[in-house]
Amino acid sequence: MTAEPFRIEQIEEKATEVYLTQLFDVVNKIKSVREAVRKDADSIYRRMQDAGSVRRLWKQTEETLPALIAEARAADWTPRYVFRGPARGPLASGPGMTVSPCRTDDLGGGVTGPGRCRRR
Repeated sequence: MTAEPFRIEQIEEKATEVYLTQLFDVVNKIKSVREAVRKDADSIYRRMQDAGSVRRLWKQTEETLPALIAEARAADWTPRYVFRGPARGPLASGPGMTVSPCRTDDLGGGVTGPGRCRRR
């Protein structure tokens, strides 16, 4: 009976294979955790940017608000156009808004436009 000589290389190869498999498993876990953390960090960063832009917009509005309130409280101030919409009460229109007297709401739910104006 002849036995093969013991090969230490086989043990080293198997140990290296097991070690590398475990190492790759750890690397993949780290990679997945890092991606999740990065995704959450991007979400938090984006939300912080949104909150900052809203805060800046509010600060800009807050600076002009006292002047707007004072202007609105003036006794002689009125909107540029005041008209009534059907069943909606008074509507106001100011600079930059388009007023079309030929466009009226139809009580049936439709809207008439230019060329189909109805006189009441």
